[in-house]
Amino acid sequence: MVGDPQSVARVGRRVDVQPEVPVAVQELRTRMLIGEGRPPQAVVAADGLVGRDPLRETSWVILLRALCAAGRGAEALRRYETVRRTPAARLRRDLGLASGY
Repeated sequence: MVGDPQSVARVGRRVDVQPEVPVAVQELRTRMLIGEGRPPQAVVAADGLVGRDPLRETSWVILLRALCAAGRGAEALRRYETVRRTPAARLRRDLGLASGY
């Protein structure tokens, strides 16, 4: 039952990506996890968001912040390099530019 307090409590603790929930809501929830001092859960949630839409900049920013908050700064830098290169590589492939055109 949706209004059941126990089911609401269970849903409130979920951090995985739920396709039926708008991405902006999931991003807000992930930011809240960081603010609540729960960066490991935020990393899991943000990583799922990035996997769902790798070109969504907001999700990447949240992931990098979550990694830093979790004390994983070196990983955040590595992931930053990935996101910095991803759009250009994807655009070249989508436009057929990888073959030198």
